[in-house]
Amino acid sequence: VLPPSIAVLPNIIRRAVVTSDTDSTIFTNQYWTDWVTNGDNFSDLAYRIGYTTTYLTSQLVKHKLALMSANIGAIPRHIHSISMKNEYYFPVFSLTSQAKHYYAYRSAQEGNVFKHLETEIKGVHLRDSNAPPEVTALVKSYIQTTMSKLMQHGHLTIDDVLEPVATLERSIIDNIQTGGYKYMKGMQIKGIESYVQGAAAANYQHYCFWNDVLSPKYGLAPEPPFQAIKVSVDLDNKTKIQRWIANMADREQAEHFQRWITRTGKTNITTFVLPLTNLQTSGIPIEITQAIDMRKLVKNISSPFYLLLESLGIYMSNENITRLVSDNYIHTPTV
Repeated sequence: VLPPSIAVLPNIIRRAVVTSDTDSTIFTNQYWTDWVTNGDNFSDLAYRIGYTTTYLTSQLVKHKLALMSANIGAIPRHIHSISMKNEYYFPVFSLTSQAKHYYAYRSAQEGNVFKHLETEIKGVHLRDSNAPPEVTALVKSYIQTTMSKLMQHGHLTIDDVLEPVATLERSIIDNIQTGGYKYMKGMQIKGIESYVQGAAAANYQHYCFWNDVLSPKYGLAPEPPFQAIKVSVDLDNKTKIQRWIANMADREQAEHFQRWITRTGKTNITTFVLPLTNLQTSGIPIEITQAIDMRKLVKNISSPFYLLLESLGIYMSNENITRLVSDNYIHTPTV
């Protein structure tokens, strides 16, 4: 609350904080709590102070908005029609380097104290509905574990921060190298009558590709519609495609691929869509697995964790993906 003489101040300096506009009032609450508890922000006394100052702040804002409404001529029964968004109490709050991406524990709302902490996760990159369910669950667990350990111990160890990420990355690599598709995204191949372009439709062509090229070795695909798995590959020019075919151990299968490339005129392949039924029997064909850019795939699947690592002060991402957590981190058990 600024003093009445604010109009005659020659200048004023505002301290920069990690949140902006109205959200920056959280630091007023934190300063009060630090002052009374000497920095013990997770004690019962700290919560009582924080909840009280948060409630008083929200009531003050409500009062100021009512005054403004009255001053612009609102009739008495409407002076509370203008209101701010909900106010929460966050014992732990962390921003990431992406705008509007943050996570927190929420323990109170509008003066109501929750019986259990509620997890707040905002931002599409942290809540991607298209991500594999295993990864989504791991992201939430990682966030909750990080915040809980900070509240319990006041610090994190290097194992706390890096081990879950390295374990996930190695699991992805092991799964794919054995023909697995656990971390791949799914889609549906529809019947030919569902596509305006008919047999020329891009999705339907994936069905034709399997039967033309891979069925002699891995069996015919079921008749559409059927569930399929999307596999991203690194074959973005003629040279890579020819090198890929030349390195295939199964030369008969390589000839099938070469005839298909010649017939379709393919010069750029980014994705194969493979029938789930066939993969459940034989896994992803080794010929397809060899075309995967493993580091790029691992980084894409693990990308939420790299955003979370940056919120903890660890920056590893770069365009060429020269650094993955699993490259160097090896957990050494304490004896």
